[in-house]
Amino acid sequence: MRALLAAALFVLSGTAANGEPPALNVAVLRDGDVWTADLSLPRRAKAWVFARTPVTENGHLPWRQPRWTVVTPGVRLERRGVYDALVGLNGRPVPARVSIRFTPPPERMAGDYDPALVFSDGVVALYSQQFDAFPTDDVAGIDRLQAGADLPASDARVTFRDRAGQVLDLVSIRGLARDVLWTPVGNHDQQAWLRVVVRDRNRHCWLR
Repeated sequence: MRALLAAALFVLSGTAANGEPPALNVAVLRDGDVWTADLSLPRRAKAWVFARTPVTENGHLPWRQPRWTVVTPGVRLERRGVYDALVGLNGRPVPARVSIRFTPPPERMAGDYDPALVFSDGVVALYSQQFDAFPTDDVAGIDRLQAGADLPASDARVTFRDRAGQVLDLVSIRGLARDVLWTPVGNHDQQAWLRVVVRDRNRHCWLR
């Protein structure tokens, strides 16, 4: 059984949590074992900084670098201080559209929600806030940002598609900083999935 669960904040909304337009738009597509995220960046900037950049619980290592590959020329993913950022090459702005090929990380994160959950039946859940980002032209200044600092608006509007099927049910889970929508995609029995959630709850911090 294969399915995608998208933990998608405001998937059907055109605005961010504070009522402002989203800082960026992200279209996530699963095509078999190939995952892509296409970012549409409305502002020219030398860098886009990801607001949520925890390290792994085991080893305290950045998780994006081994899991994300930037396909678009002229930009690269860098670890700047305690944040990950898309940085334009040679001081140029980041392209307005950036395509990323990624693998959902199964690792647990230290002090933050896991960007993905891989369940025992093969279902994968994605946490949409992993794509929240804000623009800056002060690339060197990213290194000085402290963890937990007040950051500019970074809410991403994220949509999820799976070529295997259409979006089905929405399940709301509360208790996070913002409401989360879990979107089963494909031909998946929701009651069977809920039984998997109960069985796997001790493996995943979102479910505690």
